[in-house]
Amino acid sequence: MDKLQADKLTEIKEVMSKITPGPWNWTMKEWTSNKYDGLEIGDLEHKLDSKSAELVLCIENNEYGHPVITTGEASNAELIAHAPEYITYLLQLVETQAKALDEAEGMSKRWEKAFVNADKQYLKMEKKAAELGRKLEALTQV
Repeated sequence: MDKLQADKLTEIKEVMSKITPGPWNWTMKEWTSNKYDGLEIGDLEHKLDSKSAELVLCIENNEYGHPVITTGEASNAELIAHAPEYITYLLQLVETQAKALDEAEGMSKRWEKAFVNADKQYLKMEKKAAELGRKLEALTQV
């Protein structure tokens, strides 16, 4: 892993260590015809037990009917803001590592085949050497 990858993973781990623990659940507060840019009115929360939850994000309409997003923890907003970047990065990393693993497995199979072939050739040469040894012995006894 190169330094850029290590730094990005460290950044992601750092952000993840500061957020409200998961799982997070989206709860609709109300169905409304006042949808702006596809936003629904509701809460994103972490349920602590059957009766209580820790608020991650809250989306409410302000006095003008526009959605306002609030959070109790800036780290939650930071994670959500970086989520597309982090998920894209992690998917690319997984794809790169999967490709490298596939290549390593292919190389391993090629080496295994080469060793099998080398072993067969060795056994064949060993048998031929034994035959030649017997012929040489027969010629020297004459």
